[in-house]
Order: sequence, then C-alpha cells, then structure tokens
Amino acid sequence: MPEWTHLIRFVAADDGKTYFGPLAEDRIFVGQLVDTAPDALRRLGPGAQAYVVTGDPLGAHTLTRDTKTVGAILAPLARAQVPLIKCVGLNYAKHAAEGKFAVSDWPTMFIKPRTSLAGPADIPIPKCVQDKTLDFEAELCFVIAKDCRDVPLGAPDWEQYVAGYTIGNDLSWRRAQLDPKLSGSQICMGKGPDNFAPIGPVLVSAKAIDASDLAISLRVNGKTMQDSRTSDLIHKIPDIISRFSQGTTLERGTVIMTGTPEGVGCLRNPPVYLDHGDKVEIEIEGLGILRHGIHYE
Repeated sequence: MPEWTHLIRFVAADDGKTYFGPLAEDRIFVGQLVDTAPDALRRLGPGAQAYVVTGDPLGAHTLTRDTKTVGAILAPLARAQVPLIKCVGLNYAKHAAEGKFAVSDWPTMFIKPRTSLAGPADIPIPKCVQDKTLDFEAELCFVIAKDCRDVPLGAPDWEQYVAGYTIGNDLSWRRAQLDPKLSGSQICMGKGPDNFAPIGPVLVSAKAIDASDLAISLRVNGKTMQDSRTSDLIHKIPDIISRFSQGTTLERGTVIMTGTPEGVGCLRNPPVYLDHGDKVEIEIEGLGILRHGIHYE
C-alpha cells in the first residue's frame, strides 16, 4: 500500500512545476503521515502546503519532507496514468426508483476514454453539447491499485486492488445518450466527450477511509440537487471489482465511477440542466469538495 493517505497533484506556486504529494497541514511524520483533518480537505486550494512525492505514487515512490506551496489543484492522476475510465450505471437504489429503471444482477457498465479526465477547474463544453441537455452526476470513484483479473466474488482481500477514493462528476450529454440517431442505442457518445470526467481534488487511500457509508451531495450555484449516502449503492465496490474483472484485466490506474444518487437533472420536473457559467460543487464525506465550472467553448 502507498505511504501517502491523502494525495493531490498540483502546480506549485514556487516554481510552476507539477508535483504529487500529500497535504502538509495537520500532518505529522511518525514513520508515515497521519490522516489529514476533514477541515483541511474542505479548505484545500491555492496557498496550501504539500509534501513532495517522488517516483510513481501508484507504484515505487518516496514520500519526502520537501514542501511546496500549492498554486493550482489538478486531477489527482494525470491522463497518462489512467488507461480507461469505467463507469457503473443505475447503481443507487433511490436513483433507479426515481427513474423506474429495472435493476440488474450484474452492474451496468459503460466507459469514458481517458481524454475525458479533468480536474477541479472550468470544464470546456464543446459546441455540439451546447444544446441545453448537459446533466450532472455526483459519483464516488476509486482507482485500481494494481492489475487484476478474475477477482472472485466476495474476495476477502479486495481492498488490495483499491489505491484510493476520490470524487467525480459523470457529466452527461443527455441528447446524445438517449437519442438513437446520435447514440446508436448505446450511451458512450453522450458520456465520453473531452473533460467529461472531472475528478478530485484528493485521492484518499483505502487504508484511511471506509467508503461504504459516506454522505454524498451535489450543488449547482449553491443549490443542493443531490443528497444521499454511498450505503444506497446497489452493487458495492467489492462486487464491482469482481464483476468488471471477469475475463478482463483491470489495469493499474483505471478510474471506476460507481454510479450516481437520485436527483439528476433529466429526471426533475421540469428538467434542470447545466449552462454556461454554472458552478458545481460535489462533496463526499472525508473526501473533500470537487469544485468546477461550466464554460462554453
């Protein structure tokens, strides 16, 4: 398991270079670093201090005592580290109920390319998506720690495959997702535009948090649109790892988005969609707040 417990990727104000590292605030070296206080995660932004991790934070690395001042927070992983983004659909019981969707025994899977990966910043929305059908989906995400295949259902050691947890927004172009003329009866077209998977701001290691029952909420321009708990997940994280790995290698660095709670825009009456200039905040207990804007290209 990694030495870090709360990892960020950031551009340093000191020299303009990009680094990985855990927050220095509320941390003490005692062989390894103790947990970061929840308030520090909620305050995370420019001006924070972070230790520097050298090497590959998902592999061989060293946690140094060198510190840098955070200038800008990036996604906790770079695109080059993420082979693929796999997503679970219809995975909250109340969300399935609000849409009157049938629940499958097997997790519904779709993918986003790694070009969809983004961080806590303004998300550039391409012209084709500027049709007033851009929707939000707050998601608990986890990162695969090492290559795995055919993980048994109910494996007691499933946590060895989880490098950490973070927050995500499964941005969705509903028209392309739902219109067969655009989607061809599959949903990846509406899910996979560039930057449509903002994640962050922190990757919290599996040894630092139990993600089975965390508060999860989403706000648009300060108004709460989604408010639930991860305990409402139908297919839990060990089940997702097992099912997704059957006959298929889950590569290290793969980001898995676990589904969204009730309250999405397209199922509201009237529907509520994201527009140019909107500000989105997704908060998950113990993981901080993912903040990003919506900006039409």
